[in-house]
Amino acid sequence: MTTLADLYREVGAALHTAQLAEYNIVSVYVLVSRTGPVTSIQEVEESYWSKKTLGQLLKPVIDSGRLPEDAILFMKTFRNARNHLAHSFFVSSGELDTSKGIDSLLREVAAMQDVFERAFQFFDGLLLELAGPNGIDVDEIKAQARLAVLDLEGGAA
Repeated sequence: MTTLADLYREVGAALHTAQLAEYNIVSVYVLVSRTGPVTSIQEVEESYWSKKTLGQLLKPVIDSGRLPEDAILFMKTFRNARNHLAHSFFVSSGELDTSKGIDSLLREVAAMQDVFERAFQFFDGLLLELAGPNGIDVDEIKAQARLAVLDLEGGAA
């Protein structure tokens, strides 16, 4: 019999993967602000990108017109799945009190986890692709993105 503890564990794992994907997006922006053209002096500051919501991070990429339609659809799917899990999953779920209802929610979380894992891999691959020609250490970029987010949240590394 599945329990709420099972559901909470899977939701936690899915949110963890979504956060890793988001950190990779911030890392891509940090890398691009270091190596590519920027449109404002603010973009050079690593904390600029860490202040953005997931939707704000993805919007310029989605609106750029430079991506194929399937990539845009995937980014929107990632954003929507993450927002649903983070902001409305439990309040929109009606059957938290039955094993059958929990099983249904576990299947929904598994589908979102798959999207999050693919998003993590996509942005991790993009980061590696962009860093390689510039000889930049990807782990250093990820560490800078992490510190920028932690500093924004008032946390310590």
